[in-house]
Amino acid sequence: MKKTELRVIQRAFLCFIAVAALGCPGKNEPTVPPTDATSASEIAAAVIGGVVNATSATGVSASYRPRKERPMWAKLLNKINFFPEAMAQLPPPVFGNCPNIWGTGGGALSCTNPNSSQVYFPYVYCDQSDATISWAGSQLIRMTQGTTSLTCNVGFPAFQANDTIIRSFGNATVRAFAATGILVLLETSSISNGWATPVLTTGETVVFTGTGARTVTVNGLHVALDVGSYIIWDDVITSPPIFVSATDGVATGQITNQLNKTNDIAISTLTGLVFSGCCYPVGGTITTTYNGDPTGARNETLTFPSCGVGILNGNQITLHHCY
Repeated sequence: MKKTELRVIQRAFLCFIAVAALGCPGKNEPTVPPTDATSASEIAAAVIGGVVNATSATGVSASYRPRKERPMWAKLLNKINFFPEAMAQLPPPVFGNCPNIWGTGGGALSCTNPNSSQVYFPYVYCDQSDATISWAGSQLIRMTQGTTSLTCNVGFPAFQANDTIIRSFGNATVRAFAATGILVLLETSSISNGWATPVLTTGETVVFTGTGARTVTVNGLHVALDVGSYIIWDDVITSPPIFVSATDGVATGQITNQLNKTNDIAISTLTGLVFSGCCYPVGGTITTTYNGDPTGARNETLTFPSCGVGILNGNQITLHHCY
């Protein structure tokens, strides 16, 4: 039998087995792409990536990478190692980047200055021209300590030592992906969230050193993934101060994630995360442990070989979220 014929037979057989094994979703549950079951390590990367980029001279405000999945048969063939070449490489990164609030890096963004200590901008300017991605809501950056003026589109402010800002999201901030009906909900408000330890989701505090370095503290960020009013994951993020260097945008610290859907707590340790021209890390490591897994079987290691690509426990994945 020729190799091509054998490949076709095995492909058909594996697809049949996959359908039989995976079954069908319940009548009240949507069919969700596997990559939407985002790991705690990916959420940690999304959160730190968003705040580091929004508070740097060349970063973007947020980013989204449209999904392009390999065929199921290719994944299965590679998994059982019949034909390793069936696992094609991920497609080149295509990002939906939000412009930069400071008018640098990601391009100018229409925004308003209620006063010299606040900058407010609507996410509608992040919408994609092909209508596949749309945003609602807003982001607010406000100075809580210091005298540096915040102004839209005039370049990055010359933050002084101990200048302190808080980054938060307006009511009903949502990123929608039209092809699947997937909504990513971002919430920072004076509402207590968290199944284990209720926290006020009041945003992120950034304290500058005066040399460009800064510390980032996630006071509370509530993120959720909604498909057809069915919540896939629902997380509350907090952190102690995370140090971000001035010279190369390297972040080191720890993030805690309360997973409200599974009543679990994930602790993600950030080691040397490099940010350079990308909303996602392009170097460094995130290691995650789960308090509800004393055996360590669910532990994660996520590395970043290039922009928008991760290696999660040895498997290449696409990074989709940065906010």
